[in-house]
Amino acid sequence: SREDVWDALIDLDSNQQGIINLIYSSSGMPASDYGTPDTWNREHLWPQSRGVESSGPDFTDVHHLRPADATINSSRGNLFFGDCNEACTSRPATDEAAPDTGRNSDMFLPPAQVRGDIARALFYMALRYSSRDEENTQRLELTDCPQNSNGDNNYQMGYLSDLLQWHQDD
Repeated sequence: SREDVWDALIDLDSNQQGIINLIYSSSGMPASDYGTPDTWNREHLWPQSRGVESSGPDFTDVHHLRPADATINSSRGNLFFGDCNEACTSRPATDEAAPDTGRNSDMFLPPAQVRGDIARALFYMALRYSSRDEENTQRLELTDCPQNSNGDNNYQMGYLSDLLQWHQDD
C-alpha cells in the first residue's frame, strides 16, 4: 500500500537518529516529516510519466523509490538520467542539490555517490517490468536513444551507456 511504502522508505533510508537520507541533496531531514513541499517526498527513479503509472505493482516497488527533497524532485521531473557534462545548463541542478549534480532540458545528473545505485535500480525495473503480461504495468525499456513522445517510447529511460558506466564506476 502507499502507507507501507512510506514506512519502508523510513526503515531503509533513515539512520538511528531518525534522519532520512535524501538522494539528490546528499543531506537529510527528520524521517517523520514527509509528503509536503517543505519536507521530503518519494522519488520514482523511473517516472510515472514514463510508464510507471499509479495503480500497478511498479508504482509502489521500493526498488526504485527513494526519499528526495521535494524541490529537487520537482526540478528533476521526468528527465532522463545521464551525464550531461559540458551540456549541463544548471550546476548544481538546483540550489538545494548536491554540488556535483547537473541538468539540462533532457537529462539529470545525480550526485556521484548514488549514480551506481540509481543505475542498478533502473536495470531492475527494466528487467522486472520487461513485458506487459502483468496487469497495470507497461513494458519498461532502457536505451541510449530515449524519445520524448506520447507513444510507446514514453516507457523508455536513458541513457543506458551512462547507466552502465555509473554501475561500473561504483
